[in-house]
Amino acid sequence: MRLKKVMPVFIAVAIILIGAVLAFAVYFVNRQSICYEKISNQSVNVSKEEAKNSSPIIINNILLGARYKNKFVSADKFFDNSQKNTVKISTFIEGGKTGAYDVNGYKKNPDGHGEIFVETTYKNFKSEFIAVTGEAEEIMQRKIDEEEVTKEAEEIVKKNLNKLLVPNKTVNVRKVYECELTEGVKGNIIVATSKKDREKGVYSTVIYVENGKSSIVKLNYIKDVNKSATWPIYNVKFVCDLNGDDKYEIVLEEVTEFDVKYSVMEKRGNKFTEVLSTKSEVKTEKESVKK
Repeated sequence: MRLKKVMPVFIAVAIILIGAVLAFAVYFVNRQSICYEKISNQSVNVSKEEAKNSSPIIINNILLGARYKNKFVSADKFFDNSQKNTVKISTFIEGGKTGAYDVNGYKKNPDGHGEIFVETTYKNFKSEFIAVTGEAEEIMQRKIDEEEVTKEAEEIVKKNLNKLLVPNKTVNVRKVYECELTEGVKGNIIVATSKKDREKGVYSTVIYVENGKSSIVKLNYIKDVNKSATWPIYNVKFVCDLNGDDKYEIVLEEVTEFDVKYSVMEKRGNKFTEVLSTKSEVKTEKESVKK
């Protein structure tokens, strides 16, 4: 008798659970976009005094931010508070240091895109460069090798796509690099995009692998390829120590249809955090999967 009373309750609960699971599945299948990234607000929240006494970090004549001791300072915070005196910078390209040059001024992009341009005496526009203040001898990763694309790299990308339930599971590994973000610990950076599939959308991602464990540095997916003007394709530009803490950061280029953004990704534990960028944005400490 008691069993007959309890059974309808079990059936009702089961129906609710099945419905919830189906609704959840439909939601993921129909997502229009996925943006996986973690952005820190620490560079924005430094004190005015720290910003005033910080020194600039420059990439391709764009202000990437600044550093005060081992702290990062956002580009806007530096621009608003620093003395902007003429300073000496050391410039580096992929092959190493190129020399010392002067910074003569700063100017915000009049188009309102958020960049702050830097006037320097460095005139080699054929090579992309990154620069820090002073007579730095070496900030670049001493050895970053381009590796052969393997089946293992493709499987690592697929595994991480499954974590976020990205609908397009095709893999086009564009680059694989070997580097050491921590001295003596070898790792690999995998840069990948999807193959074109108008039904399942497109993605771009950067993944880091160390000691057999992989972490998504950034991933961006969009379902409707006709609305992909703000969807970025990621490229690795530099691996370097920008704040002098003897650990290396990954400098990414994010190319959209009409714009370019540079971002600095710092490894914290097994995850990556954007600590600087050339764009003015509202910063949050939260890891986000935006829909």
